[in-house]
Amino acid sequence: MAGAGVSIPRSLLLAGPSGVGKTQVARTLANESGLTFIAATTADVKANYLGQSGNRVKLLFERARSSAPAILFLDELDVIAPDRAVSGGNDQLTDEIVGQLLQEMDGISARDGHVFLVAATNHLERIDAAIRSRFQERLASRCQTNRPRSAAHQPFNGEEDRFSIGGWRSSAAGHTKGRA
Repeated sequence: MAGAGVSIPRSLLLAGPSGVGKTQVARTLANESGLTFIAATTADVKANYLGQSGNRVKLLFERARSSAPAILFLDELDVIAPDRAVSGGNDQLTDEIVGQLLQEMDGISARDGHVFLVAATNHLERIDAAIRSRFQERLASRCQTNRPRSAAHQPFNGEEDRFSIGGWRSSAAGHTKGRA
């Protein structure tokens, strides 16, 4: 793509409520592009002792660089890197994680390692402002209305329901409000 003059962003932030498919978007990007997919959650980043969490962040990015080209996916970024202004600068663990993330994110832009950072959040406003500003692209997902969710329960072959579940489809759509 770069040879064709298409610029490729180094980072993408996916935002939206639970169940809209943010993680699936990241997996599909990796699958369709043929890139290695490395996923990390809060448990993979946060540690019990000061110094360990920053090191875990560093190791994740090193792993991604050694597997490049790769997509490094950080799920629940709002929990991994919460806004430092909210804690008043009194949370050393958060400061450590955010500081290391900032260094690594700045390093992605400077290196030719072809590591693409994709992160997901349910609460965009809770992510540290410095981290948010480093994402080159953002994609917001919203929940569908009842009609598209109801259509998702329709048989794929276009045939009518064989088991009289027509009423169930609209009922299921109503019960899945707020989800994909």
